[in-house]
Amino acid sequence: MTQKVLTETPREMERDGLVQRRVLRQTPPQHVEYGLTALGKTLEEPLAAICAWATEDSPA
Repeated sequence: MTQKVLTETPREMERDGLVQRRVLRQTPPQHVEYGLTALGKTLEEPLAAICAWATEDSPA
């Protein structure tokens, strides 16, 4: 995974309203933390179900 992907993906999720970005330190090295918004939390159950399905039905 490239640094570009590591930066762009959370920013896209922020634009979509799924996560909230919080800058904890402005000076380098900058520290940023992401947390789920109320909208993002609505995806926890469906995503957990998909993960459970994939784990149960995957070939061993």
